[in-house]
Amino acid sequence: CGKSQLCDMLLASSGDSAAIVSAADFAEQVARNYKAPNTFDPASEFSSLKLLIIEDVQHLCRHPSAQRVLATLMDDLRRAETMIICTSNQPPAELKGLIPRLANRFRGGPCVAVRIPGPASRVKLLSHFCSHLQIAIPLPLLRLFANELAVSPRELLGLLLRFEELVKQQKAMPDARLARAFLNQ
Repeated sequence: CGKSQLCDMLLASSGDSAAIVSAADFAEQVARNYKAPNTFDPASEFSSLKLLIIEDVQHLCRHPSAQRVLATLMDDLRRAETMIICTSNQPPAELKGLIPRLANRFRGGPCVAVRIPGPASRVKLLSHFCSHLQIAIPLPLLRLFANELAVSPRELLGLLLRFEELVKQQKAMPDARLARAFLNQ
């Protein structure tokens, strides 16, 4: 719901003393380290940072070894006064499969919900995406998409790209009939 955008902005404003890593990549690096020891040392890799952002921690739920490594890393970084931001697509209390040690770390900080943008914001986002990607879709169709679909900015972008592909495949003009058929799918 825009959490990645917020994290990108924080990262950009923090300069060289910040890093962002997806939880899925973190888990993969931990798994690789078990197969080939000493290839990934999170403590030394992230120790010089003032800000570490770990995106989509829900992807750790099936990786208890990565969760243990992350919990230890969070403790080490907290002692070094490094700020840690973790994002998820749901509140920490709803994440099933977290080891208690890591779940407690998530409960120790503030949780901020980022809501799905409203219809007016979705129209603005769709217009921005069209302008940026040079996609010609009439404003009434963007309004239709925005009113019909209460989804995240990332999902709006995906919808827009799929609709553009459909228009190209059918060699048709983007119109209300095609947009309705697309939405019905």
